[in-house]
Amino acid sequence: MDPTTQNLSVQIVRFVDDRFPGLVACEFVDANSLRHVLIDKVPVFTSELLDAASSYPQPGSAPCEVWRDGRTLKDVN
Repeated sequence: MDPTTQNLSVQIVRFVDDRFPGLVACEFVDANSLRHVLIDKVPVFTSELLDAASSYPQPGSAPCEVWRDGRTLKDVN
């Protein structure tokens, strides 16, 4: 099982902290319908210039490694 790098679609749901370059919270739902929250710097998730005054949610993506174990998952989009 070799990992491949993918971009996970996320929704940027709120601005968390204004320390440069700003921190945002993102959400995604996994294959088991569990919601997860990621918090990191704005440029990790988007090239948009976001701050506390921006409207949310915003689309974004998170780089990740995908490991496949032979199971087939239904596309939930």
